[in-house]
Amino acid sequence: MESKQILDIFNTALSELPAGQRAAFILREIEGFSYEEIAEQMNSPVGTVRSRIHRARDAIAAALKDK
Repeated sequence: MESKQILDIFNTALSELPAGQRAAFILREIEGFSYEEIAEQMNSPVGTVRSRIHRARDAIAAALKDK
């Protein structure tokens, strides 16, 4: 698969995530924040942040696998 095609699939999957999952994923995977920092920024428990990131990763991986 071409890099642009993979990037397009990734961006589409990211944009389709619920807002909380998308924000937590971006803060962790792109911005490099710790779970604790994300929890503080999102005013959520660390467990919720971990869950949102896990679900986001799963959804993006599934989108990439399907293509």
